[in-house]
Amino acid sequence: MYLVLGFTLSILLVLVMRPIGVRFGLFDRPSGRKNHGRPVLVIGGIAMVLAFKLILPWLGPLSGPQVYLMLALALICLVGLVDDMHQFSSRYLFVAQIMAGLLVVWGGGTQVHNLGNLFGFGAVHTGYLSIVFTLICLLGVINAVNMADGVDGLAGTIVGVSVSWFALLAYLAGKLALQAMMLVLLGVILGFLLFNLRTPWLKRASIFMGNAGSMSLGLLLTWFAVQLAGNFDSAVTPITAVWVIALPLMDMCRVMSSRICQGKSPFVGDHLHMHHMLSSVGYSVGQVVAIKGLLSAALGGIGIAGWLLKVPEWVMFYAFVAVLIVYFYFTGPGWHKVCHFIEKRRYLKRL
Repeated sequence: MYLVLGFTLSILLVLVMRPIGVRFGLFDRPSGRKNHGRPVLVIGGIAMVLAFKLILPWLGPLSGPQVYLMLALALICLVGLVDDMHQFSSRYLFVAQIMAGLLVVWGGGTQVHNLGNLFGFGAVHTGYLSIVFTLICLLGVINAVNMADGVDGLAGTIVGVSVSWFALLAYLAGKLALQAMMLVLLGVILGFLLFNLRTPWLKRASIFMGNAGSMSLGLLLTWFAVQLAGNFDSAVTPITAVWVIALPLMDMCRVMSSRICQGKSPFVGDHLHMHHMLSSVGYSVGQVVAIKGLLSAALGGIGIAGWLLKVPEWVMFYAFVAVLIVYFYFTGPGWHKVCHFIEKRRYLKRL
């Protein structure tokens, strides 16, 4: 029911906001690295946030952390929408992200207190650094999701996959109120993807989520992860949550480290992301979304399987580090081997 409610309201809000967006010129226009070829309405983000915020009070009285989450969403969505229109400097966006983060972390008390037994020598606690650590995590996920919003349907698909896994974890952990929120968000994202994901009946996205949407989804994803796995008494281990949101984090880390090695700002735009690399070797937008969506689902599935099978946390942590190293290699120095493998497969198919 919650999923259907979010799905329906998201679609209705997109339809209602379309003429409003046209009236006020809420378009993402081609410029610089933006090569979508034509102006596209950038109303998806605000439609998703509004749908989520309108439904949330119907799930029950808002708790303190939820109230601060709503305030943070309003702030970051508004700033993101203005940026979509007028292209702020990255520093202004970063300041807005910090302010939204402080509302959630400091005001709402949503903090990571426990990292689990990551190294095999006992549980690691954040202690007095919990606020700073959680804020850094939140900023990281927000920007990871923002960077994933590079082709039609990609960011929505990846976040939708992660939220689906989180909803399953919440159910298994007995956190049904949290699961209801996640199902609402999943429905909201699916409603948006009807207008953003390329399909046989939609050749190109008719709306974008913009920074208003990507930053809001990153904020929500972090909030869910901390609520589910960040406390001392959490049934879900923190490393499990990391596996669920692994793909955008790995891509962000690899891209930003590459920029720094090249002497560039880690926030400068380029075409180093995995979706750009896949597109450069001939994969279509739909294929890129499918590849990254399946990869994200597989990583999340590994994390959840490890949790269900009670694999030691330190084993899952070192396994994640190994996967990260492999990802760095094959999207960096080993990319030419990937290209050779792809070309060889295509050649064999033509025979």
